[in-house]
Amino acid sequence: TAPAAAVFYAGMELQEEVTFWLNKGTHPHIPKWKDNIFLALATYYTQKADYPNARKYLKDITLPDVQDQGRVLLAKAMCVYFPQEALEEFVKINDVVLQTTLAKQLALEPTILASSEGLYQILLCLEQTPALFSEFVSNVLEKQPSSQFVQSIEALFAHPSETISLTLEFITLCDNPEVIDFVGQRRIEKLKEELKGSEMEERTILLSSFMSLLVAKNLLNTEESNELQQILTTKL
Repeated sequence: TAPAAAVFYAGMELQEEVTFWLNKGTHPHIPKWKDNIFLALATYYTQKADYPNARKYLKDITLPDVQDQGRVLLAKAMCVYFPQEALEEFVKINDVVLQTTLAKQLALEPTILASSEGLYQILLCLEQTPALFSEFVSNVLEKQPSSQFVQSIEALFAHPSETISLTLEFITLCDNPEVIDFVGQRRIEKLKEELKGSEMEERTILLSSFMSLLVAKNLLNTEESNELQQILTTKL
């Protein structure tokens, strides 16, 4: 077949023959034929850890479903030693199911969780599935205690005096003209005085606010948010 032939000649470093089979395996009305050759070449170079060539052929693929196959292979292969490049392929995946499945695997890689971008991209993907989102947070707390994610949470909840005061953030919001317009000057001023005079516990309020946000965004139900809050409170 054309894909097998192209890979064979790629292994022999005969680029002219590779080009020949790329052209031979092309049909103007059936783009998948040529895409399958590009995918075969991208897979071959991925297996050889020749990621620049793998990504070069992946870019030539036109059909999203074929692209996704190559991107999943590349992201898996590069995530340990080239996490940034792996994330670049991960975020381009079109199929939600494929991306979510890959996210669960990447979430177990310390190199991916070591960067704020990696954490953000995994969270962004899993937030559409509350059960997986909760599982991800729980697993990171348990299996990656030294990760940046856990350290960030600890910075927020374990040392509130070193973080931005949530009370001050609320007071700042009270000065927002839109907030004043909706609530009313008198009532907002009363709230500000109450906030200034209160002795709010930073960790509890911040954690509860975060859980409320997850519920409001339909990322978790109340039971799941309570469970996650217990996990965070216990771990931290």
